This record gives sequence, structure tokens and C-alpha cells, in this order.
Amino acid sequence: MNWRNKAHLSVACLLLLFACGPKKPLVQSPASSEAAAEGTEFFRSHAFRPDELKVEARALLQEADTRTEFNLEIRLRHDSLVWMQLSDPFLGFPLMRAVISAKRFAMVNRLEGTYFQGDARGLERLLGMSLPFQLLQAVLLGNFPMDVLYTSSTARHDGKACLIPSTSPLQDGGSIHDICYFREIGRPFTYHLKAAGYEEEAFVQYGRYARYKGFHYPTEIQLEVRGEQPVRLSLRIKNVEQAPLNFPFKIPSSYKPIE
Repeated sequence: MNWRNKAHLSVACLLLLFACGPKKPLVQSPASSEAAAEGTEFFRSHAFRPDELKVEARALLQEADTRTEFNLEIRLRHDSLVWMQLSDPFLGFPLMRAVISAKRFAMVNRLEGTYFQGDARGLERLLGMSLPFQLLQAVLLGNFPMDVLYTSSTARHDGKACLIPSTSPLQDGGSIHDICYFREIGRPFTYHLKAAGYEEEAFVQYGRYARYKGFHYPTEIQLEVRGEQPVRLSLRIKNVEQAPLNFPFKIPSSYKPIE
């Protein structure tokens, strides 16, 4: 697989490219159970909502027979914009940049000298899936999607985390399953998602959360894609910073559009 395909695949994983035929959840249901008092308001009150945030991570993309490492920087303006940059892990040379908002998606591939620019429908055409901006933001911040409606009154726990095994509907008609969370901080540990109109599902898992200047952020984010060609993308968080940011993005005139 060439670097252009790897770059596109990495972004696709980050954008929750749903895969076929999951056989089991990442976390199995514990044996004990009790009534769950937590609901939507509990998770909303523990959600992380920074005005602007920068996250630096070491990324590992694992396919059937290959492993690719790169540096990933994510900059986020809450409810507005997500900016991503993939860089060479040794030289730091930027390989690709992408900008995602509720209405716009644009990407430049520096190695190939190509670009893509369009609205949210352009992103759907490029990746072959529907991606609500709020869902992407929630995954990157370590939040549950805020339009989740919890329909189960039963929870299972292992002393540290709690699992709600029911299916909970999302606003766009998709659903969230097998919810496991760190009870003491109200932040997710693992869950998997099903997009509206698709048979495929995506798995999301977080490492333990570390406390940064009064807020909690996961030490690792893992996205798992299962299908004919299983893919796993692991992000090991190196630095998190809340500060005013800029979001540089320019398409050189010599670059060719991605069809």
C-alpha cells in the first residue's frame, strides 16, 4: 500500500470508517449487575468542552501484515472545526492536512501533490459513509455523543467501570452499543457505533484518563475496524494543551484534485 492510500486510510479510521461483521465487543459483560442511576445528564455534566484544544499523539496503523507509525496533531475549536496533520515520525515532515467542520471537508496530500475540497457530502462520497461532525468531535474529546438516549435501567460493573448493554438510538438513526465507562469520572472506556443506513460498525476504546489542568483526557484512543481487511488505529497521547490556536490550511496551485 502506498503512502497516499495509507494517509487516506488513517484519516478514514479517525473518521470512524465502519467495518463489516464484528464478532464480539472489545469488553465482555461482567457477571455482576445493579440498577444504574446514571443517565444522559450524568454524562453531559462530565463531558469535556474546551474552547480550543491541541492534541499531539503517536499513531500506529495496524493492518493484516503491516504496521505504519506516524505523528498526528489534532486541533479542535469546539462545535466548529477539527484540524488534523499527519507527519513523518522521524523527520517531522508534514504528510497530510485535513480540515473538517459540519459543512466543509478539505484535505491536502503533500507527498502526492493532491487535494480534496468539498462540503459534508463530499466527505461522504470520498469515504463512502455518513459522518456527523458532532460524533467525530465526541470521539476525539473522549465524550459520549450527547444525543444518546439511554433506554436501559440495568448496568454491570467491575468496580471501576459500568456497562450498559442496551442499544441506544442516535439522532441520525444510528445507534451506540455495549457502553462501558469509568464511573468515577463519567467518561467512556469502550463502546461501538452503528451508522444509520449501514450494516457496518466501528469500535472505540480509550486508555485510562490523565488529569490535565483540571480536566480529564484519555491516555490512548483506539479505533478498530473489522472486516475482510481488519484495521486498528491506536493513538498514544503525548501532549494536550488548551490555548488559542491557528488552523493553517492552504491548497497550492500546483496540486491536483482527488477525483
